[in-house]
Amino acid sequence: MPTTLLQLSVATAVLVALSCSSGGPTLCAGSESIPQQTIDVDETSTVETCFEHSGGGTLSYSAFSAYSSIVEASISSGSDVALRGASPGQTTVTVTATDDGGNSESVEFQVLVTSEPPMFTGAVTADAVGVGRFGTWDLYQLFEPAGKEMTFEATSDFPGLIVGLTDSLAYFTGTSEGQAQVMLTATNRHGGQGSGTISVTVWTPELVFVDEFDSDASLDDWETLNEDTELTIVDEALVVTFLGSGDYGIAARSGENVDEFYLDITTRIETGGLTGVIWLPSADERYRLLLGDFDDDANWRVHRWDQEWMEVFEGNSPLVSLDQYRTYSIILYDWGMHFLVDGQDAALLIFRNLTTTMADLWLIGSEDGTEYDRVQLSGRPGSTSDHDTAERAPGRTLPHELMITVPPLSEHH
Repeated sequence: MPTTLLQLSVATAVLVALSCSSGGPTLCAGSESIPQQTIDVDETSTVETCFEHSGGGTLSYSAFSAYSSIVEASISSGSDVALRGASPGQTTVTVTATDDGGNSESVEFQVLVTSEPPMFTGAVTADAVGVGRFGTWDLYQLFEPAGKEMTFEATSDFPGLIVGLTDSLAYFTGTSEGQAQVMLTATNRHGGQGSGTISVTVWTPELVFVDEFDSDASLDDWETLNEDTELTIVDEALVVTFLGSGDYGIAARSGENVDEFYLDITTRIETGGLTGVIWLPSADERYRLLLGDFDDDANWRVHRWDQEWMEVFEGNSPLVSLDQYRTYSIILYDWGMHFLVDGQDAALLIFRNLTTTMADLWLIGSEDGTEYDRVQLSGRPGSTSDHDTAERAPGRTLPHELMITVPPLSEHH
């Protein structure tokens, strides 16, 4: 009798276990094994899993990472699991399906998280900068993978090229002519590093002319464009005065045929005064820059000549102050003009055609006289294709000779 009862109990237990097993979730055929997944730090990936439920009802799903500091795991849709690499390493991810009765089934797989080191793209391998001028590179544009957090270093092997960093922006400044190799290094937040080298040529701008107005001889190369204009040197400043009324006096000086030029004018704009610069990018295209005290609160304007002066841009820069000297810098490329006030950006103008020939420089004076403390023009002849917008290398945010060194201020300042 006892033997019969024991056999019956065992049989009953087996039947109950079989009943539970047949009614709970099971893995779909072919889904019992998931290969190891490999992702990079901060990379996301989705892994499909498949469960069946012969007993009917709904299944709920959960995902568990043995080390969430390495891999973060969560259910994204249905039984699919979303992974995100948190740090380099390897761990196990478990996906579980549970029915309404609490029966469950699971599948495990391994996840390897790697830290891909930054890689130099080679988008910029050579560059050039003038003495006294500087350029920039956006280093996030020069290293892959994109969108990854990195820190940077930049060094130059040539004392004539000084490099510096502000976050991801590398600045390089030419101080003497020569050749430099700039080593750029990017480090991701897990210590992975990559580096690249950019060869930079530092060239000396050709000096066209400099007028310090330290003697009356400075007037020899200037001419007046109307009979009512008077040119005088007063306290080492050129004073352009219009002796008539209702117009402006204009002093002119011939320029040079160069493909790029850099112009500094240090002048004092008085209330109601005006200063102007006119340059000729080509035989049929002429621009002028006007600075002064205008009625509509604009204090600088750019005009283009088309049978008459047509306004292209205007602005009201707080940098343009009246009754004191300011240095206005113009950098003319084969595609446009960059205008700065005391070394600060004011305007960027794109020309309609890309041929540049510097022809004339005009200074405009008011009835009361406009003072010019210093005028400097420099440039270089020959091709400037490295600044052509169609060929400009990726990674450049602006033209490289962004500004020229502001000349020493005289005693007038």
